[in-house]
Amino acid sequence: MSYIEKRLFEGEEICHRGEFHWLHKWGAWFALITLGVFLIGIYIWAKMMIKFATVEFVVTNRRVIFKKGLLSARMSEMELDAIEGGHSYQSFLGRIFGYGDVHFAGRGDGTLDLPVMAHAGEFIAQADKARAAAEAAPFEDLSEELHHDIREQTQMAARLASQPADPPEIHPRRDIKPQFG
Repeated sequence: MSYIEKRLFEGEEICHRGEFHWLHKWGAWFALITLGVFLIGIYIWAKMMIKFATVEFVVTNRRVIFKKGLLSARMSEMELDAIEGGHSYQSFLGRIFGYGDVHFAGRGDGTLDLPVMAHAGEFIAQADKARAAAEAAPFEDLSEELHHDIREQTQMAARLASQPADPPEIHPRRDIKPQFG
């Protein structure tokens, strides 16, 4: 179970999990093979492998979450309803191989910058899809509640209509004495 999965709210589900592009993972191995004779290659490989193992970015049905860190964890998140827009930047090679940076802008000065990932556009699309589903959910609940209320009132009206109507009884008031003039 990942760090983020342990910290989800009740009823919150992961809709999409971002991942690093294979080209970046390949770069770590390339550094190890070509520069491994020197200590710098081992250092680059170890640093990148730790990064790949400890960085998570997900879209849930309530928020976008970015977590990084090995010994200490840093989590950044943005509620879906606070997101005003998502943008991706792809370099020339990023367009060819399908990777890019993701940036979410929120209300006010709120921003969430995610690292280079595979299928950056898909990550943004999944966040938009989750936001649309979250915005539609209250209306579906309200619609169900209104249908339930209308059904109850219709049943009550049908019961009242099926009962025979008794003419109202007129009871003279006994506390009023007739006055003759």
